[in-house]
Amino acid sequence: MTTTPHRPALPTARPAAEPPRLARLLGLGIGLIVLLGVGLGGHQWRERQILIDQGERDAANFARILAGQIETQIKIIDQGLLRLAERVAADPNLLRPGDRASHDKLQEWAALIPYQRGLILVDAKGAVLNDSLRFPVPTLSVAARDYFVHHQSTDSRVPHVSQPVTGRISGKRTFFISRRLNAPDGGFAGIAVASVELDRLDELFQAIEYRSELHIALFRTDGTLLVTWPENALPEAEGLGDRLLGALRESAGRHSTLVFPGDRMPHLFAHSLLLDNRLALMVLIDRAGVLESWMASVRIVVLVALLAVLAGGLAFALVFRQSRERGQVAERLRESEERYHDILDSSPDWIWEIDAQGRLTYASARVTEMLGYTPEELIGRSPLDLMAEAERQGAWTTFTALFKARLPIANVVNVNRRKDGHPVTVETSGTPVFGPDGTFRGYRGIDRDITRRKEAEERARRHLEILDLLGKVSAAANQATNGGEVLQAALDRICTQIGWPIGHAFVADPNEPDVFRASVYRHVGDFQRFGTWDEQTRRLTLPPGEGLPSRVAAAGRPLWFAEIAKLSWFSRAQLARQLGIHSAFAFPIFVEGRVAAVLEFFTPAHVVADANLIGALDPIAFQIGRVLERERATARIREAKELAEAGSRSKSEFLAAMSHELRTPLNAILGFSDVMLGQTFGPIENPRYRDYLGNIRDSGQHLLELINDILDIAAIEAGRINLSEEPVHLEAIVHSSLRLVRPRAQKNNIALEVALAPEIPTVIADTRRLKQILLNLLSNAVKFTPEGGRVTLAARLDAEGALLLTVTDTGIGMDEDGIAKALMPFGQVDSTLARRFEGTGLGLPLTKGLVEAHGGTLAVVSARGQGTTVTVRLPSARLRPAAA
Repeated sequence: MTTTPHRPALPTARPAAEPPRLARLLGLGIGLIVLLGVGLGGHQWRERQILIDQGERDAANFARILAGQIETQIKIIDQGLLRLAERVAADPNLLRPGDRASHDKLQEWAALIPYQRGLILVDAKGAVLNDSLRFPVPTLSVAARDYFVHHQSTDSRVPHVSQPVTGRISGKRTFFISRRLNAPDGGFAGIAVASVELDRLDELFQAIEYRSELHIALFRTDGTLLVTWPENALPEAEGLGDRLLGALRESAGRHSTLVFPGDRMPHLFAHSLLLDNRLALMVLIDRAGVLESWMASVRIVVLVALLAVLAGGLAFALVFRQSRERGQVAERLRESEERYHDILDSSPDWIWEIDAQGRLTYASARVTEMLGYTPEELIGRSPLDLMAEAERQGAWTTFTALFKARLPIANVVNVNRRKDGHPVTVETSGTPVFGPDGTFRGYRGIDRDITRRKEAEERARRHLEILDLLGKVSAAANQATNGGEVLQAALDRICTQIGWPIGHAFVADPNEPDVFRASVYRHVGDFQRFGTWDEQTRRLTLPPGEGLPSRVAAAGRPLWFAEIAKLSWFSRAQLARQLGIHSAFAFPIFVEGRVAAVLEFFTPAHVVADANLIGALDPIAFQIGRVLERERATARIREAKELAEAGSRSKSEFLAAMSHELRTPLNAILGFSDVMLGQTFGPIENPRYRDYLGNIRDSGQHLLELINDILDIAAIEAGRINLSEEPVHLEAIVHSSLRLVRPRAQKNNIALEVALAPEIPTVIADTRRLKQILLNLLSNAVKFTPEGGRVTLAARLDAEGALLLTVTDTGIGMDEDGIAKALMPFGQVDSTLARRFEGTGLGLPLTKGLVEAHGGTLAVVSARGQGTTVTVRLPSARLRPAAA
């Protein structure tokens, strides 16, 4: 409202006194104006500071909340990558390129990890092996990307957040979270990468509403800029990350300002560190926007001050307006505080502040939901009062060291106790707070409930332990040479892996499969405590239906008992109570469809049934059963072999005995037939009798040769053939053998040819046996070669210096089956040939045995109608130079 100043009438009396009065009035007016100006100026300055402080608090609150949300998302993704790295170490098939099964496994794993868009596995050279979003996987290389170079050059155990790029598939701005994959020897095996689109962060940032222009920057603490919001809103894009990092370091943990070219005023900013100080999130607020209402007020105050000389009434209007604006500012401050508390209340974490003495001065309402305490109950208490007794001392040491050094608290895991006593695993992060003068005021931070995450990690760890146990038992089964070894190895590995002190193996009685007896295979971790248990167990023989092994065998599956000592049917229940044994489980091992063994395990702990372990028992039992079944099969094979060898020995002994028995009368028959043919005691006039005597002598001689061959075969099979070795001139043996077969060859018009290489060395051999070898081969060749054919005997040295004796004929030949039969004792290629050509089928097998007795080999090459070539090879060790 505007008023016209009242002009007082000029005084009519005492004119001389008017100037001093006017001076006093003027001085009073000027003094009032000065006082008013000073008062208004001081008031405006305080208002300005209030707005700046509020802007700093808002920036700090936004930075802390957004950093917590981003850190949570990154850590969830990183936990998935960590599990994936462990899974790749356990199952290297995931690194197999172009494999559909490994792609499906990676796709299933990616579905379990929130916030990320896709997973990639990269080998040590930078080639993309597997991609959860694409199959077949295109040929791509990320060897030049910063995240690959980082992991390749640094054996880092922490995740790496990459520079953002434009996605090749989606076309969206994307950054990558990656982890190093190590080979079993610790070397670099590649990386696991998760892609995250920046749209997810934009959605988080867009949820923030504020009265002034707001900028957000996420960057690595090495100066690499990752995200700005709004995009490209901040000037100096080139080197912006380094500029922000420098401002962060200069602030030394306190709020400060940052000036960009063209700014009317500096930006207020606050930051929050995350991921162990490897990332920083900075919130910048335009200070000009924060002070916009204040600047308007200042302009009004100046204007009013200038007009105050002309209109004193305007002072009242100014005060009124200022008061009203102050109320509006207070209302805005109240709204800002409400907005701040709404954000805190909507956060899943509880936010706290402590003073320089370590006492809580603030707790958000979320603490009631997390720990059961009201904020009022916690004010003035130490956070250590909320921790479990077992962790309090360790936490005291950790937090005290950080507190004294004024260092940020980064993701310290500890266990709190709810008001009702239940444990809650929390992750604590905090930032030191300093006053404007640098005085340490305490800490401000958050506690996040990670109980479910820890439980999930424990389940994953347990699952990996079970997989490790399966691998160890499988390896033991493959290395075991008998059933006892695999039973002992399984007991040791299971007890060691799950931490149970007692394990025993019961085996089924071979004669009574339903009766189980304690074996010598056992595991006793604390013999001093459980020696009595072991002694009693080793004496047990359990009939059907009695005892734990019999019940498991009857059930045909694993059984678990949380309190075995309370079961009336358990014969060792009383001893279990005395020794404090509580839980037990056992599982059967099947061999050929029957329970061959039962493994039982006991522990003094109270343990509920472990589904993961129970699920692994069947594969473990299968591995053990495979070894036991293999052992049985080996025993049966060994028994059959022994029976066959015994039969072979019996046959050889029988043949030798019969041959010796037959040789005695044959000698008489041959001797008397020779005497009678020689007509020693008088002439035999009848020519038919002389023919009969010739037949008797020839048949006897043939039978004697057959018996000799049988004896030789028996001696060879029994390994008892004796060689009288001496230097032998091969040429003499060859010609002697040819003389013996030449009459029959001439009778059938068969040409005999000899091809002896010059300077054939002397052979160290049994002369009679070597001649027998050549004679048998030549006789067979002549016998099976038709009239007008040709038989060739050749001798030469091969490239290795061994002696090759070759007998080649142009006879009837034989196929592969015929060769196999001809090399068997009494084998005949064809029954019609047996009738057509005389022979017992012992010549070639006997010859082969004699050659092998000399350390040589015999090979037959033949084809029907194309003749046969038999090659005898004697090793060079049996040869001596001809000059010798």
